[in-house]
Amino acid sequence: MLGVVMNPRVPAAAVLLSALWLASPAEAEVYQVDRIVAVVDQTPILLSTLQARARPFLAMARQQIEDETQLMIAESKVYRQMLDTLVNEQLIARQAEQQQLTVQDNELEKAIDSVAEQNSMSREELMAEIKRNGLTEPFYRAEIRRQILEGKVLMQRLAASPFMVTEQQLRARYDELKKATPDALPAFEQAREQLTETFRLKWLEDEKKRMVEHLRANTHVEVRLVP
Repeated sequence: MLGVVMNPRVPAAAVLLSALWLASPAEAEVYQVDRIVAVVDQTPILLSTLQARARPFLAMARQQIEDETQLMIAESKVYRQMLDTLVNEQLIARQAEQQQLTVQDNELEKAIDSVAEQNSMSREELMAEIKRNGLTEPFYRAEIRRQILEGKVLMQRLAASPFMVTEQQLRARYDELKKATPDALPAFEQAREQLTETFRLKWLEDEKKRMVEHLRANTHVEVRLVP
């Protein structure tokens, strides 16, 4: 799996996650008439999109579960979770549009280069790995772009409600980690920046949940029967 968590202090890629497994495979490029599995306001989410996004996780479930009944339960759970993810993504995309947020081409290229660098790969090796996983470069790029845009939405919320962490919180977390791994941590002052970053990432994760809950409460979302 190729993906990284980018430094949240870089707005263009605040929450860049594992785009490789979340991108749609090549088969999704074939447009076809299929049924709607959810509607966000007036925007439909199609069964073909859900199936494409769920495919890697279904494959993992089939490798790990032999019992047919348990497999059916696991597959149903994958579909439900992925559909929920797709709805959330659509809500955040609408929020970005309302805020007139966009992703420039140079931001996208820098983010992809960062993924390659953090995985000790060249750009060519990264794209080759993407293809080996049954994905296409256009879909991978689209997923990276979506994640950058999501990061921008979150960074705007961070600017409106600044993140704060107290000395007491940092020291309490340091003491917890020190107790668990006494020989693995540097001195508190040396660990301060990384500890602060951990709290920032947790704040961003929680803020995303709060934002999605608010958007769902104020948007017509219709979830239909999934496979």
